[in-house]
Amino acid sequence: MSQPNEILDAIRTTRAIRRFTDEPVTDEELWAILDAAQSAPSGGNVQPWTFFVLTEPEAKAAVGAVYDRAYDRYERTLLASLPPFRSEADEASFMRSARASRHLAEHLAEAPAIVCVLVPAGLDLTLHDDDGPLDIGHPCASVYPAVQNLLVAARSLGIGGTLTTVARVLHDELRAATSRFWTAG
Repeated sequence: MSQPNEILDAIRTTRAIRRFTDEPVTDEELWAILDAAQSAPSGGNVQPWTFFVLTEPEAKAAVGAVYDRAYDRYERTLLASLPPFRSEADEASFMRSARASRHLAEHLAEAPAIVCVLVPAGLDLTLHDDDGPLDIGHPCASVYPAVQNLLVAARSLGIGGTLTTVARVLHDELRAATSRFWTAG
């Protein structure tokens, strides 16, 4: 490619950032990131997501505590079921990632902002006709483009982020821990 392309550069340089600074994220930056996320393509023009932004310490602590417990369970199971590594370099790379993931679990509540991308429990968008169900895929297939846009937009603003689904391990606890922070919008 002969000419610089800022969009491709942002895509190529977006990484999972599991360690962060204490620099604040402004409301303007959060709105820009959310605008990019909601502009993502989706199957059937259905946007089955809700963005839940946490900036208050008490709310972040509630999510962080559930996330840490979910990660403990996930990590134990993952580490107990690892196949042998092909090389020492592969093992070292995996362990660096595992340490960064452990750090995130222990420090998530300290992030300047947490954006939870939520899909209603039990959402089923399957259509039916006389021949039966028309399975066009899980609604979450339309969520991941929004998450990618969110992460690339954050990257373009110099803000790190990461996709993690570990909290789903304790999704009922997460719902309970965050329900008091929901406000009518």
